[in-house]
Amino acid sequence: MNDKWMKLLLRWKNIPKVELSRTSFEIAGYPHLENVSSNILAFYFCDENEHNLGDLFLKSILEIISSSNHDSFSFENITVQKEITTDEGKRIDLIIETPEYLIGIENKLFSWLHNDLTNYRKHLENSKKYDKQKIFAVVLSLNRLDDDFSRNKINSNEFINITYDDLFSRVRKNIGDYINNSNERYSRILLEYIETIENLKGRNMENKEMELFFQEHKEDLNELTHKYNEYLQRISNKIYDLKNIMSELEFFRTFNREWIYDKCCLVYDYLIDNNSVSIDTYIGTDGWSVELFGRNTKSSSYINTELISNHELLSIVNNNIKKSGRNGIIIYENRDINAIESTSKKLLELIIFLEKIKSDKGSNA
Repeated sequence: MNDKWMKLLLRWKNIPKVELSRTSFEIAGYPHLENVSSNILAFYFCDENEHNLGDLFLKSILEIISSSNHDSFSFENITVQKEITTDEGKRIDLIIETPEYLIGIENKLFSWLHNDLTNYRKHLENSKKYDKQKIFAVVLSLNRLDDDFSRNKINSNEFINITYDDLFSRVRKNIGDYINNSNERYSRILLEYIETIENLKGRNMENKEMELFFQEHKEDLNELTHKYNEYLQRISNKIYDLKNIMSELEFFRTFNREWIYDKCCLVYDYLIDNNSVSIDTYIGTDGWSVELFGRNTKSSSYINTELISNHELLSIVNNNIKKSGRNGIIIYENRDINAIESTSKKLLELIIFLEKIKSDKGSNA
């Protein structure tokens, strides 16, 4: 192999791959939406909701943003508001309020910090109902916002940046005190939500490495892709060549049937004793394969009981019967993509066998 391609492939193999199973949120197509995440957070911050996790989320976030000792606190009647409009028409994602605390949360997953934090801070100050209320303004983000622009904006408006990892670590630490009284269904949803957000961060980290790889090797990858597509086209042409060879054989000139040709597959269909039997000949990067399978359950059963026990078929496959993924059998395999002649010979053997079976059954194709 060309040394350049070898180095390229080795570097690609060394990029960490994050293997993730999809959560229900990801299946539904909502993992990236900040308003969806805010709705879920609002549900779990409210102690009166049916999750029965009480003040778990409020206690957890206060342990991060406040220096006070909250071990003896038991919050009740926590008020949670979503999408609160300020006097200037701006929207704060969440405001959580108790007689002791007023917490505003701006939720950021992937978008940059374009928000008017000065206006948010002003709104929180004006919303204070009790002198003893402590105000906390929070930017909750997927990753730490440590660029100069975001950091200056956060600090100058007395906000605190915490990550989802920070919050979830505390929730996991504290949930043991709440789990016995919780609603099991909503505890499972919470854990799946946490997994969804963690998956977002994992994929984001992986994407950064991939993006860098693609940027650095753009020209090489374009060349490699072009050559690979040319190779695939050459493979596709070989199945067409096989079709022409088979169609020109003397054996087939009495048949009024056409070979079905589709890119990398050649299909030949039979109706034997009311069983729909097909021969599929494939070519791909792994070479050639010829597969015999039924178009329905009845036909598959016919192949795997009656045909598979036929001594003549066993001789064609040298007693080496292999099951296929479609409940059929593999008649022939050859990793040499240039093996058109030997493939055509094996295909002819199989068709002669099936024609004899069909004739014996008195069936018509």
